[in-house]
Amino acid sequence: MGEVLHEVDFNQLKIENQQYIEKIDERNQDLLRLKLMAGNTLQVLNSYKVNKILQYISLNYFEM
Repeated sequence: MGEVLHEVDFNQLKIENQQYIEKIDERNQDLLRLKLMAGNTLQVLNSYKVNKILQYISLNYFEM
């Protein structure tokens, strides 16, 4: 025979479900924060790389 869910069991499942939803929301917020941080870091690294390339070009240009 199948198990019968009593009202207490159902309420417990609702509570656990809500806790999981909150945990997922927190993890999604953490993920968004990390994605933004990674994007900002990438912009800084690209800017650094462009500056280094420009320095190299200008040094070689003036040495000619």
